[in-house]
Amino acid sequence: MALYFRISNLEAYFRKLDKIVFEVIKIVPKINKIASLEYVEMLREAIVSQKYDFSPLSPAYRDWKDANYPGAYGFAHLAGDLLNSLRIYRKDGFSWVAGVNPVKISKGRKSWGRSKRRIPVVEYAAYFEGGTVNQPERPIFGTTLYFFMTTKWETLLQTHVPTIYKHWK
Repeated sequence: MALYFRISNLEAYFRKLDKIVFEVIKIVPKINKIASLEYVEMLREAIVSQKYDFSPLSPAYRDWKDANYPGAYGFAHLAGDLLNSLRIYRKDGFSWVAGVNPVKISKGRKSWGRSKRRIPVVEYAAYFEGGTVNQPERPIFGTTLYFFMTTKWETLLQTHVPTIYKHWK
């Protein structure tokens, strides 16, 4: 983008630039918050609907799940702690972040090849996303982020960014 202007109109151009900067400062957090809310909603929907076809955690887990929770299905049907910990929060006092509540502790005891214990849900989410020695990965965050960026992000930008350009006219 090339800008051409006359020196005599310099003050008018600076006023326009000030308006654009003000709009950017106003719109970026708004876009960021909307994007974060939509991403968390997509994550919840993906977990509840079992959108991705991940296999059961392990045969032992499948047997335990069938015995203790008849009718429970899918890889994340018992991921209530994870589901309930998804939220958005402010970072730096300016931007919004979507993810797992960093201070939330799991209600039940979790085990990944060691003694069962209550762990931070963010640790549980990391095991869920990246897998462990005994359990395959289930990249629900990364996969959902990819779908978000290829579908909703572009629409969000097309909706809000033109308001910045209108101040240059």
